[in-house]
This record gives sequence, C-alpha cells and structure tokens, in this order.
Amino acid sequence: MKRSEGPLQLLVIFISLNSLICLKPAEEVSTILHSKLAKYNKNLRPNYGEELVTIGISAEIFSVLDISDKNMEFTVSMEFKQTWNDTRLSFEVGDGTVKEIGVGADFAQNFWVPDTFFANEKSSSIPQHLTDTKMFLTIQSSGEISLSRRLVVTASCQMDLRMFPLDSQVCSLEIQSSGHSVQDMQH
Repeated sequence: MKRSEGPLQLLVIFISLNSLICLKPAEEVSTILHSKLAKYNKNLRPNYGEELVTIGISAEIFSVLDISDKNMEFTVSMEFKQTWNDTRLSFEVGDGTVKEIGVGADFAQNFWVPDTFFANEKSSSIPQHLTDTKMFLTIQSSGEISLSRRLVVTASCQMDLRMFPLDSQVCSLEIQSSGHSVQDMQH
C-alpha cells in the first residue's frame, strides 16, 4: 500500500509545479505586477542615490494646428514618448509568453514617471476624444519603460519677422524636469 502512495504524491507535486509554470498570460501579468508593486515606491526615482536616470524622448508630430505670428506661438498635435530603465520593474521571462506588459492610465499611476514638462509651453491638453486613455505605459522584462501620451501643445516661439515675407522661423519645444536636477535626471 505504501508503494502506491509514493508515485501518487509525486504525480500531484508534478501537476502542481506544471500548473505554476504554465500560467496563462493574464495570470502571469497579474502575478508579475502584484509581486513588483508589493515593494515598489513610486515616489523614488529609479537608481535613487546612485547614477542619474536617462530619459529618452521622441515626439511624432501629427499636425501643426496653428502658427501665430501675432502671439509668437505655435500649436501642435503629437504623440509624446519617454523611455527609461527602472530595474525595480524587471522580471524573468520563463516558459510563459509574457515579455512585455502594457498598462493604461489608471494602473500607470502606480509607477514612477518622469516629471517632464515643456518650459516654453503656454498650454497643453489631451485631445477630447482621448480623455479616458491619456497615457499608455509599457514595461519590458529588462525594466525598460515606455510612456506614450497624445497631446496638443501650444508653445511660445520668438519669431524674427524683419525679413517678412521672405523669413524663415525655427520653433522648438524646450524639455525640462520640474523637480529633478541634472545630477538626478537627463533628457
């Protein structure tokens, strides 16, 4: 009788381990996020007290909505993307299928995000049809984070109109951190 109990116990243990390894993607994402958030402090930047955080920036301009020489400003509609590495959010890629996790605006508020702003901004807004989905955050297994936001920005632009109508203007968006020094964060 004891011989039949041994293999049965081994079979039960094997089935339990196998079911842990073969999590469904949604369960795997939930497990990863809950384990990371349990000890994560969103108020501390990545590498706090160590090296600075490098923030990669890209902007895809969808359209130039307005250029005002009278107000010395321009308005653009764009996708603004920031990337950085937060090793606190890195995770192992096992036999499961999850290599990247995407979260929406509500859940993204649980993570540290750069306090980037446009220094020459006069106003900015989220396009009205996108108010529920104003940002999307992606976490790679390496801890590489991407944050995308759709924005409409109006910014100042000093224009030299002395050569009008043969003038040429260069307008830029000036990017800064509102609370971190250049020793903490670099764009």
